Amino acid sequence: MIFDALELNYSKINAYLSCPLLYKFIYVDRHYAPPTGPSSFGLSLHRAIARYHSGGRNLNDLMVYYQDSWLHQGYETPQQAMEYFRNGEKILEKWHAFHLEETNKVLYWEKNFRFEMDRWTIKGTIDRIDILPSGGAEIIDYKTGYDGRTEEQTANSLQLGMYAIAAEEAFGLKPKKITFFLLAEPQKISVPFTKEIKERTLDIIRDAGMKIFEEDFTGRGNCEHCPIRKTCRESTAKETPSDTVQK
Repeated sequence: MIFDALELNYSKINAYLSCPLLYKFIYVDRHYAPPTGPSSFGLSLHRAIARYHSGGRNLNDLMVYYQDSWLHQGYETPQQAMEYFRNGEKILEKWHAFHLEETNKVLYWEKNFRFEMDRWTIKGTIDRIDILPSGGAEIIDYKTGYDGRTEEQTANSLQLGMYAIAAEEAFGLKPKKITFFLLAEPQKISVPFTKEIKERTLDIIRDAGMKIFEEDFTGRGNCEHCPIRKTCRESTAKETPSDTVQK
C-alpha cells in the first residue's frame, strides 16, 4: 500500500505523537510490531462483545462468541494463554451483568466512520455509541482496565475526542458524553464532551497531520516503552523491557 499522508486515524496520530520514528516504521516503511499477549487478549474481548451486541441473547452466547474470537498469537507459553483466557471469561461475566443493568440504548457497535476535515480524510472504528435517556450520544471506548483511567485522562483522550467529532461529522449525532469503559472492573469513567475538548482535539489533529504531511520525523519519544525499541536505530533502550500496550 502506498503511503498516504492525507489519510489519518487515531492509531496513526497516536504513533506519531509517541515517536515520529515509530510512525515512520509502521506507516511509511510498512513494518509491523508483532502481536503481544495483552494486545491479542484485548482484541479477543472486543470481538466477543461486538458479536454479542449484534445478536447475543444471554451469557452463554457471549461465551461462545469469546471462544470463537480468541486469538492465540503473542503469548509466551500455552499456560500464559490459558491464564488470559480464563481471566477473560471472568471479565465477560462481570461485563454481562453490568450491561443488563444499563439504561442506555446501544445505537452502534464497532462502527466504521469516515469524514473529511480540511485536507485530510479521517477514518476509524468506534467501539460503541449509545443514546442517552436524556438525549444526545455517549461515545464509548472499551479498555481492558488493568491500567485504570481517571476523569482527567478521559477528558484529555485524543481517541475519545476524535470519535466524538466523528459521531458529529459522519453520523450527525450530538455527543454529550465521552466514556472509557473499563472491562476488568467493570466501570465507566465519563466526562461531558465540551467545546474545549473538541477544539483541543482538532488542534492536535491539524498539528500532527501537518507534520506527517511534511514528513517531519525528527522528534524522539520514550524509547523504553516503544514496541520497536530493539530494532530502531535511534533506540536508547534496546535492553530494557518495554511496558505492554493494551487497547
